[in-house]
Amino acid sequence: MIIKDFESLSGRTFGSWTVKDNYEEIKGRRKWLCECKCGTKRMVYESNLKGGSSKSCGCLSKEEAKGKYKDLTDRRFGRLVAKHRAGYLHGRTAWFCECDCMNTCVVTSHDLLTGHTSSCGCLRKEKGMRIKHLENQRFGKKLTALYPTKQRDYKGSVIWHCRCDCGNEIEISEDALVHGNWQSCGCLKAEWQHQGDWRVSMVDGTCIAWLEKRKHRKDNTSGFRGVSITPYGKCIAGIGFKGAKYYLGRFDNMEEAVRARLEAERLVHDGFVSAYREWEEKKKQDPAWAGEHPLVFEVEQREDQSLRIRRDPIKIKENGKG
Repeated sequence: MIIKDFESLSGRTFGSWTVKDNYEEIKGRRKWLCECKCGTKRMVYESNLKGGSSKSCGCLSKEEAKGKYKDLTDRRFGRLVAKHRAGYLHGRTAWFCECDCMNTCVVTSHDLLTGHTSSCGCLRKEKGMRIKHLENQRFGKKLTALYPTKQRDYKGSVIWHCRCDCGNEIEISEDALVHGNWQSCGCLKAEWQHQGDWRVSMVDGTCIAWLEKRKHRKDNTSGFRGVSITPYGKCIAGIGFKGAKYYLGRFDNMEEAVRARLEAERLVHDGFVSAYREWEEKKKQDPAWAGEHPLVFEVEQREDQSLRIRRDPIKIKENGKG
């Protein structure tokens, strides 16, 4: 190998790069080992250093795009004191901070300056432990908060001992009371289920009226009932019946998932309504027969995820593969 004389770049600075002694040649082009101000080390072509096309590992462009970072050293933000830079976190300049409780954490300058983060997390925990004065206040339609207990839920919310208008007593979290998640001890739902058409339309734990007039759920994320979209863009279809959930498969597009859901609805939901109406008509004609022949409608899922309906020993319907 012929070693040619060349100008050494060792120790020189190009933007945020500081050139080290190590170098290598690739097809006549020389690359130098460089260290960025942020601590990143990388081999950079000499021509890119001299031509100015490479000034940093990329951190410089981030700082310039943000108008350069502000020096927050020793500044206080709530309970936090910024000590020194800690590189980047989620694409933003991050700072190593010390909290008054002696814990340390890394927080972005954006969260510090906007007040989004003012402690290592201890402040939030303390706030969660504080007890609001809810004594004798009414919540929902039938609940009255009596006194706080020493128990906390998984979020740190205080558990309150409450009395329902029906006389039952129950313990409910502060969050659930304030946000209206509980209306009663459970008696209100029982009352609704035993009133009017609701009671008549409930068959074997399934609401006939709901199946006949089913609508989209408000919390549906895909726009179609029983179909959800994963973070990777896949579509998952499923169906529920008698408190059980059945997985219908994972699909590449929405059309296939909706088609699978509709097919399952025709087999399960529509099939159940049809079977019930048929059984109900026979019951009107012969009540004794209905007593000896209760309505049988069961769903079975095979290993290939297809569904099979068992109405009685004779009538069997299937869907899916094969």
